[in-house]
Amino acid sequence: MRAKRVSGLSGSENDRPSRAGIRSLTTRLLEMRYPFAACAFLLILVAATACAGPETGSDPLLDMQGGTVAGGQSERSVSDRVRAVDRAWADAESGRADKEVTRESFKGMVWDLGEPTNVRCRVIEKLMSDLTAEGAVDTANLVRLRLPTETDWTMIETMCRGAADRGWQSVTPGLVRSYARPVPAPSDAERPERRAIECLHPGKDVEQVVFEVFAAPADGEAGERVRQDAWELLGRLDTDGSARASLLAADSDASEDPLLADLQAFASAFGMVPITSMELQWARALRTPEHAEWWSECAQRIAALGGEQREGLSMRHIEAVRLADEATLSRGRDDLLNEVERRVRARKRHNRSEGAADYTKPETLHAWGQDLVWGDLCVMLVLDDAVRQPAVLAELHRQVAQDRQDTSTEHGGVLRAAKSSGSAGDRFEAVGFSPRPVQRLGDTRFVAPEEMIRASDTALAHYHFHAQRAQNVDYAGPGPGDIEFAARSGRGCVVFTSIDDRTLNVDYYIRGGAVIDLRDVR
Repeated sequence: MRAKRVSGLSGSENDRPSRAGIRSLTTRLLEMRYPFAACAFLLILVAATACAGPETGSDPLLDMQGGTVAGGQSERSVSDRVRAVDRAWADAESGRADKEVTRESFKGMVWDLGEPTNVRCRVIEKLMSDLTAEGAVDTANLVRLRLPTETDWTMIETMCRGAADRGWQSVTPGLVRSYARPVPAPSDAERPERRAIECLHPGKDVEQVVFEVFAAPADGEAGERVRQDAWELLGRLDTDGSARASLLAADSDASEDPLLADLQAFASAFGMVPITSMELQWARALRTPEHAEWWSECAQRIAALGGEQREGLSMRHIEAVRLADEATLSRGRDDLLNEVERRVRARKRHNRSEGAADYTKPETLHAWGQDLVWGDLCVMLVLDDAVRQPAVLAELHRQVAQDRQDTSTEHGGVLRAAKSSGSAGDRFEAVGFSPRPVQRLGDTRFVAPEEMIRASDTALAHYHFHAQRAQNVDYAGPGPGDIEFAARSGRGCVVFTSIDDRTLNVDYYIRGGAVIDLRDVR
């Protein structure tokens, strides 16, 4: 028969057949002389209609948003929304739509973590394709601000690659802040932020670029956050501080910046630099006039140490060097190690069983001895003397009783040189601190309040208790959160665990994961 034109199968892209149209078309096809061919044609039509997806709206910016139906789900598929992004950008580029309005709508999508990754990636790709002077500056600023809080790795990789390809060096602070966030994977060497930094700054070590971001004068709270994050990243890239010490020494303009001037003074006085951003704040606090006498005394003592004693010296060691007796200061590392071993040998050891799988090694000198520098052993000897003074031990037991009654949090404090001695032998004191209400996270957590941090600038060590019950030996040792705090803060830390009504177990732990059981004190 002669073919007839079927209405509804031609026209614009928006002229898709409706359900009513398909029913009408079905009737007409079945009336045809060749029903099998008609049915086959009908099946092809229905399949094509189903694959076409929902009808595209007239406004691509609204289509890009997806719309919602009952249950909060998008009424448009992700692929439809991606196509809407393309249409919206094409309209803006051709002048059919206001480009500024489109850019602002796109930027809002970049900030919305709840939107699908494919849609957000297409949005940022379109924004980065705008190479006009004004558009490039605006998008580079968006990427710089968005990177530090973006959590989608596909988005991070897209932004890093786009910034590197376009030579946007102004994005470097954002790359540094994003890179500063520790993640289980990928490794630091494989991070997309690192690749972008290397591409944007050829011929420079990444550590040098990050230090330059840190050293660049910046005003306001945002600038201070950039500097702290840059220093935190350097703590991972330059684990012993040697690269930063060299860069600080070579910076002839450091004296013009108060922070850099403080760091140079600290490095000169103590032969070290703070490692983490928390240590950076600690070092600055020590530079204040109220600590001038302490600073001078410590600098003199450290200057008198020999090469082996100065190896690996860190901020957590400074106060122990000031408090150690002359006999300790005159001995080498192996002698101090033997002395610590001699002291703990006669005491009862208490192993943590709950969470013990989190430990990389046993809590013994035998396991960790090669990881301990002279300064760590010096701290342990001074600490061992401190916790066995009757006044300190009595105060610790008083605080244990308070902790056991308070089930909203663990308690803690700082061990420090006594401000005033009741007798010639009272050289130390245990000063307790109770967390603020918002920091009370349960009976198995301790969050050091800001008052405790400020009061510990010249302290020997931080401590907290595992004293939920009198016999708490299963928890004799720090948990993962405790070890993480030691790493961030750079402090020497102690956990006192209640073994019975008269006995506390003493565990000393530091950055790097070393946990040494100094055993019980009664």
